[in-house]
Amino acid sequence: MQDIDVASLLNLSKRPAGQMTIVEVGSVGLIVDVINVVAKAEAQHNIVAILFYLSSNNPDASRSATNQGRAIAAGTVPALAALLSTDDLARDSIALLSRIAKKPSSIVAVLSQSGLVAHSAASL
Repeated sequence: MQDIDVASLLNLSKRPAGQMTIVEVGSVGLIVDVINVVAKAEAQHNIVAILFYLSSNNPDASRSATNQGRAIAAGTVPALAALLSTDDLARDSIALLSRIAKKPSSIVAVLSQSGLVAHSAASL
């Protein structure tokens, strides 16, 4: 069941209206929490993709910044840092961390994560 739920959220996150719904109902924190409890690599990959879409640049720049801010506040950076040791998800995690760090308001969250830069370099 968990895989179906994550896949449904992934489909929802691909559209700006779906992104807004996910953020408005407070699901970002739950999505980040699922990274730590889901065992299947496919579900983890889908969760990283959901977070990628939530942090994407959509036509409404303020909405994109809000989505990303909420994702950071929900613990996205430490969750992605933990995935760097997972062979299947290291590159996806680095790509998302890179996207997060492009925004000046978010770079501090990435750079302040202990050992993240060194671990990212080692994962490449």
